[in-house]
Amino acid sequence: MTAENGIKYHEIIIEDMPDFLKQLKLLSSKGVGRLTVYRGQSEDESLLPKLIRYANHGYSNHDIPEVLKIENEMLLDFQRQALPFLSHMPTCVLEWLAVGQHYGLATRLLDWSESPLTALFFAVESHKDNNNPSVVWAFHTYGASLGRAKESQNLKELDDKMLNFGLPIYYPPHINSRFISQQGCFTIHHISHDLLPLERRIAEEEPNAHSYFTKFVIPALIRSDLRSQLDQLGVNYLSLFPDLGGLSHRINWANFSLF
Repeated sequence: MTAENGIKYHEIIIEDMPDFLKQLKLLSSKGVGRLTVYRGQSEDESLLPKLIRYANHGYSNHDIPEVLKIENEMLLDFQRQALPFLSHMPTCVLEWLAVGQHYGLATRLLDWSESPLTALFFAVESHKDNNNPSVVWAFHTYGASLGRAKESQNLKELDDKMLNFGLPIYYPPHINSRFISQQGCFTIHHISHDLLPLERRIAEEEPNAHSYFTKFVIPALIRSDLRSQLDQLGVNYLSLFPDLGGLSHRINWANFSLF
């Protein structure tokens, strides 16, 4: 058990692919929560959506009204200008956030996957040449219903309706083939009261916070081997990005082993 700044979670240092699969099996046998989703990160960083990560540079909890205003203006700008590029028209604010998140807009959503191997790929696929470990976060939850929050038409309405829903996992309509292949989903982060990362929020709201997270630490020395083994298992750029871009990435990597 690791405790940092009052945040408790299980931390497991991975030795190789068989060890990763073994640890996943052990977790499954413990029955932690009814649902587990995974997130791979090339750096050992807190669980922060891009919007909150950006806001933490120059803003504090006292500035949340300003952050909410910026978030709303960004989303409105995206909605106004994205129309010519859309093949599917979003029907609610959560769908708009999912589309924006998918294409790089800073939102309150954080990407996860139902597949631990997908998360592992994103943890080790970076070409960064450093000695810092990568991580795969596993979030164990009993889930929460979005209720009528999923019908919200603007961010204020979404905030108001989500006050009683805890932290649900959001599965948007299929945005495109990449999202389907990656088995993607999102956590929706409340920013009405604070700019905390997910793990700290859970620690403050739940007395048994350690049961919510497992962090797999991937030493830098084994990243390349894991990447090759994932490719052998059929988890690679082409399987997760089933388009010409994914095909090109995989061919580049297969021939030059860039990492």
